[in-house]
Order: sequence, then C-alpha cells, then structure tokens
Amino acid sequence: MALLPLPPILAAAALPSHLEKLPRTKAARITLSTTLSPSNPRHRQLKKNHHKLSAVAEGIAAAAGDENVIQEDEAVEHKESSARYSWTEEWYPLYLTKQVPDDAPLGLTVFDKQVVLFKDGDGIIRCYEDRCPHRLAKLSEGQLYDGRLECLYHGWQFEGNGKCVKIPQLSAGAKIPASACVRTYEIKDSQGVIWIWMSHKAPPNLEKIPWFENFDRPGFRDVSTTHELPYDHSILLENLMDPAHVPISHDRTDWTAKREDATALFFEVVERTDRGFAGHWGRERDRSMPDYIPNFLRFEAPCVLQNNREIVDKNGERHYFTGLFLCRPSGQGKSMLIVRFGNTRQPPPMLKLFPQWYFHQNACKVFEQDMGFLSSQNEILMKEKVPTRKLYINLRSSDVWVAEYRKWMDKVGHGLPYYFGHSSISLPEIPAVVEHAPAGFVANFSASQPAKGGIGTMEAPNPANRYFRHVVHCKGCMNVVKSSHSWKKALSVAAAVSTTLAILVSARQWKVLFLLSTAVLLAGWLRICSFLGSCPAAEITVRSASDLDLTIPGKLLRLLFHDCFVEGCDASILLQGNGTERSDPGNTSVDGFAVIDSAKRLLEIFCPETVSCADILALAARDAVEYTGGPSVQIPTGRRDGRISAAANVRPNIIDTSFTLDEMAKLFFAKGLSMDDLVTLSGGHTIGKSHCSSFNDRFKLDLNGNVTVIDSSQDQQYAVQLSKMCAAGVRDDSITVNNDPGTPFQFDNQYYKILLEHKGLFQSDSALVNDNRTLSKVVEFANSQDGFFESWVVSFLKLSIVGVKTGDEGEIRQSCSMPNR
Repeated sequence: MALLPLPPILAAAALPSHLEKLPRTKAARITLSTTLSPSNPRHRQLKKNHHKLSAVAEGIAAAAGDENVIQEDEAVEHKESSARYSWTEEWYPLYLTKQVPDDAPLGLTVFDKQVVLFKDGDGIIRCYEDRCPHRLAKLSEGQLYDGRLECLYHGWQFEGNGKCVKIPQLSAGAKIPASACVRTYEIKDSQGVIWIWMSHKAPPNLEKIPWFENFDRPGFRDVSTTHELPYDHSILLENLMDPAHVPISHDRTDWTAKREDATALFFEVVERTDRGFAGHWGRERDRSMPDYIPNFLRFEAPCVLQNNREIVDKNGERHYFTGLFLCRPSGQGKSMLIVRFGNTRQPPPMLKLFPQWYFHQNACKVFEQDMGFLSSQNEILMKEKVPTRKLYINLRSSDVWVAEYRKWMDKVGHGLPYYFGHSSISLPEIPAVVEHAPAGFVANFSASQPAKGGIGTMEAPNPANRYFRHVVHCKGCMNVVKSSHSWKKALSVAAAVSTTLAILVSARQWKVLFLLSTAVLLAGWLRICSFLGSCPAAEITVRSASDLDLTIPGKLLRLLFHDCFVEGCDASILLQGNGTERSDPGNTSVDGFAVIDSAKRLLEIFCPETVSCADILALAARDAVEYTGGPSVQIPTGRRDGRISAAANVRPNIIDTSFTLDEMAKLFFAKGLSMDDLVTLSGGHTIGKSHCSSFNDRFKLDLNGNVTVIDSSQDQQYAVQLSKMCAAGVRDDSITVNNDPGTPFQFDNQYYKILLEHKGLFQSDSALVNDNRTLSKVVEFANSQDGFFESWVVSFLKLSIVGVKTGDEGEIRQSCSMPNR
C-alpha cells in the first residue's frame, strides 16, 4: 500500500486535465512547552557518536559518489537539531467512531500501552486503562452489564470516570475502597475518528487534534477502513509514502497501478518543521507537460499522512479529493491503520450496485501484497540494531519521502519510546511481550465483538489472517460474515433435501435435476465459505507452483480423479503411510504430489492453516487443464481435508483401464455423476502418459513376433506401434506412452477423434465408442472442440465437489502428507 493517487471507487471518472493544488489543512503545529531529555543510555551513546554515524553507509560505500543516491548532506537541512517532543503529549487515532462495538468492550494499544474502549449505558464512548485494579485482568475481556464495564474475573464493575461501583465479594455495608478505581484516558470524537491523549501529566491540548478541511465540505463522501498490521508503524508510514513501489507490488490491483508505469519520480520538499514535512511529487516524464500539477503530500506528527487534490472540471466546478492515512503505533512490531479516501464528486449510479465490503476486500488485498516485504523489513531492522542509513540505499528518484521521514525521527526520537532514525536509534527498553495464553487471545477478540465467543470457533486466531486484520474492526463486513453463516446453513439443508429427493424419485430426469440442484447448492455453500478471501493469493500461488514442472498436467488431473472417487475430494490420497490410499498398488503410478506439497509450503508462509490441501489439489488440476490449452473453470473453494485414508477403499472405487462401460457407469452414478459426465471427463486422457502395464494386455506376440490383437476394438496398426514400445504382457512401469499419439501435451478434442479411429489406449476408452449410449457424445465432441470444452466446464465442476467436506468436517492440514496432531 502507498500513495495511490486516487482509487477508482473515488475517482468515478477520468481526471480532468486542469488541476489545482489544495490549500493545506488547518491541523495545528504547536511546539511543546516542555522538553523531554533523552533517558535511554543507548540513545545517549548514539547521540555522542552522531558524527561517526553520519559517515558513508557501511557496506555500500560505493554509493557515496553515485549521483542517483541521496547523500548525507541532502534532503534534511536541520539534521543536527533536536525538536521538543514527547510522544505522550500527542493525539493518536484510536478507532473509527462508527465501528466502536455497541455491546462489548474493545481492547486497543498505543505504543504497547493497553486501553479499552466501550460505550456506556448512555451511549457515551469511554476509555480506560485495560487492567482491572483488583488483579490486573484485562477489562477488554469483560462485558457490558447495565451500561457498566464488568471484569469477568471477579465481577468488579466500573462506570463514568473509572469509579468502581460494585464488588460482589464485599461484606454487606462495606465501602468500596477509594483505590479501586480504574485509570481513564481523555478521548475526543473528531470528524468520525476517536482520538486519544496519552499523557496523564500534561492537560489535553485540543488545538493539536488534527482537522481535515475536506471532510467538512458539503457533499464530501468517504470510504473508511481499519486494518491491523503485523509490523511497526514507522515501517507502515514508509510504505505509505513510497509511491515508487505501487506499480510493481500492486500491478493491476486497480487501474492506478500498472507495472509498465514504473519510472523515475521527482520530489520537491516545500516545507519542513518540527512537526513534519510536505512537498510535491510526480513522474519525472510528466513535469514538462503544460499545466501539469503534481501530487501533494503532507506528513504531520505523530502519525498522519495525507494526499490532497483539488480538481476543476470542464464546467468550472471544483471537486476535492483526500487520501488520508492515520497510522497508530500499536506497539513493537504492530500497527493499526485507518484509511480514509473521500471526495465531493457525485459517484456514478453504477457504484451503488457494489456492496461496501467488496471495496474493503480490495483494500485488504493491497496490504496483503506488501505484508511479506514489510514484516521481513521490520525483522531485519530489529536484528541489525543500526540506523537506516547503514542499511538503506535511498534513491533521489524514488525514496526522498522515506529519507525525510527517518531524518525527522532523528529530531524527535528522544521523545519516543523507541525508534529507528536515519542516523540514530533508540531500542525498546522492554522487549515485546509474547502472548502465552492463546485462550486469552481468542477471548480478547471474542469479547470485542457482539457475537461473543463465536470467533474462537469460526476462525483461527491468526493476526496475519484477513479476518483479524480487518473484519473484526468492520461492522459491515462482520454482518456479511454472519449472514454468510446463515446462508451456509440454509444451503446445507437445501442440498440435503435435494439429495434425498434424488434418491427417492424414480424418474431419471428428476434424479438428474435434483443432483444438479445439489451440485449448485454445494457450490454456493463452498463459495460463501471462502468469501472472506483470507488468502486471496491462493489460486495465484498454486499456478506458480504448477509452473515448476510443465510436464505433469496429466498427473495432476489423474491425482484429482483418484482422490475424489475414493473418500471424496478431501486430499486423502496425499496422506503418506502404510495402509493409506497412496500406498495401494492401484495408486503407485499416481504422481504430482510434489506440486501440491510445494504449493502448500508457499501458502503456509503467507496464510497458515487457511487453504486446505483439497482446495490446492482441485485448483492445481483445474490449472493443469488451462495451462495445456483447455477451458478455464471457476471452481468453488472452502473444502476441508479428510482424516481417513485407507488402501482398502481404493480398488472398489477407482476405474480400472479394463472396465466395461457398465462398470464405469456404476461408479460414476454412485458419485452423483452422469453418463455424459463419464464421456466428458474421459476426455482428460487427451493429456498425459500411461504405463505399459495399463494396456499391454490388449495384444500379444506369437512365436514369430507377429502381433495379435486380443481386443478387437483396437486398430491393428496402432497395436503394432504400441507393441514396439511395450512388450506384450510384460509389466514394466519404467516405460510410459502418450495417451494421445497426436497432440499429447495439448488439451483438445483430439482424444475423441482417435477413439473414432479405434486408437484408444485403454479398453475403457474403446468402450465409449462400442456402445450406442455414449457413441453419439463421442462423435459430437470429435466434431466440436467448443462443445467438448463447454461440457468439460460443467462436468469438472461437478467432479471437484464430489463428497467434499466442509464446516466442522475434517481439518485444514498444516502439511498435505500428514494429518494434524
């Protein structure tokens, strides 16, 4: 995420060419009256060695003479100065006002100081220190009772300015101790944001609450989202003020980001104060354009970043646009961002057709694209323990704002709990506290939501998961989640009824109708299960893993067939061990496991325990077809992995290459698939290879070496060709033959053409043209590849949801080859 100049949802149309810079906001810039002297000895030592630290960056000395790299004497003219600053005497953006829960407390942090936010009985938002004065239990894990905040450990209740009004354990007539009150924090609601003053010594300075002029303009509309992120707020701010990465990291996430637009940028600092900096920026190649107006950025202490634009349209009407980023420093290695994009332009009617959660999803995707980079950057800074100038190579054409920000931190760092500046650092005096009570972690999140207790069972307590990064902080998205669970239950019931009717009715056309209804209902169930998109890169990652070996599409497709036909599409075939499906002789020639394992390892890095192996297998098989020229199939996700894998269940459920049509049809019908599905899915044999032992019993050699065709349905000359590659009756699994002798690595309708020429490799293939029940469909597909592809999309979708496990069934494995422990 960074300074996307104008998101499509807010732009609503192409920008007019005539732009004017928006006047700066009214946010105050007041120098503090008190000076906080550095108390951290490490900070003092770094200050003592300040000139030494200002030398050329260690390890990149060659950059000192590079005209493209920002040098030590550039960018900040006041780097030796030190501003008066105290982090406690600032207003921090705590939460969006409209998102504060109505009936539960909400635990939040500022520089690891824990606070709890809640609405009392009068609807007034209160803020306390998040600890009960009794025995330090978190009040955010409590509940609201008659408008009071109750600690659920012993039932102490607090109201108003932190006064304790009830202690159940006190004797009758005993007074509540005066010391039993809880510390409160001053908060203010300004323009839809709750701001908190962190000092208990200095009185709140209301003039320092930021004021954003555009948000008070008539007709101004905004889309505001909250995101909890697993890296330091300074890393977050760096990222947000870095326009250079947008075309690369967010290529085509929306129309503002295109990889081919990555180019040199120009930056012009027009203002520097103890409270921050401001300036213009844009693409270097655009500077010479007539009437060009660059972007305008402003950073203001402690953590406010904004982009503003004023547009004059062709009718002379002014429109105002703002991209506002409020970056709260939650603590070591964590931050919370409130993003507010808004404008005064009337949106087009079409935008009203899209629910707001749809746009929230896209915002989440942007942060997910950067998450790996920023988390690792945070980790390296903490490990190296040196200023950023010793690690970064800041370019004039991309990184000016980053250098400005880190050098601003040099000025004010003495007043921060910890920081990494350009030339100095101050490490945290107290290491980050690691959460050792997962139950408490879940309870904390659960208690922060109206549906208490539900989150711990619905979603894994993983801060890297989109559910915890955004949904728990968004009432709109949370309501959609609740609705989705209701729909899942309704669809499950409807699918069960449809399946029962399919079993009971006798007429074949009704059986087909009800089975198709079941498939559609289950598809809807699965899509709802995955609507959160907690790992949106799942399908892309699977595609990348499949690219590791382009020779295995046929193996992936076969692997899915063998999985779905035994225990259902639950990845049970992937489990290793004696007595598993994978160990059965009928599956020893099945391959493609490495692709699935590779994809799972990649996904576990970015979204652990989120994407099932069953989904990965289905997506990989789907992609195998598309890679080799076949149709694209949109399949639902949300499958769960099975825990049962028995070799004894393999032979009765998989199709042998010697099967007759009736034997194959019996298995297909048992899986809810039709005769047409049988013909269509057999077309998967158009790609891949097969071992000789699967077909060399269809011919034999006499003593003179002449080939005799045992299966009269096989072409004599084709049998001779096969006999030259595979000795008749000899089991040698080291030799393989192309399933399709014409276009073996192209997914097309050639398979059906060779069937009509009696060149089907297997007895089961030839059975399709030897029976009038299937011959007409083979002819149809041989004459029309489009017709085959259209049927494939429908049949493959039905296959991919055979016997799926969802809800509380099965599990999401951490490793595809073994069940969870």
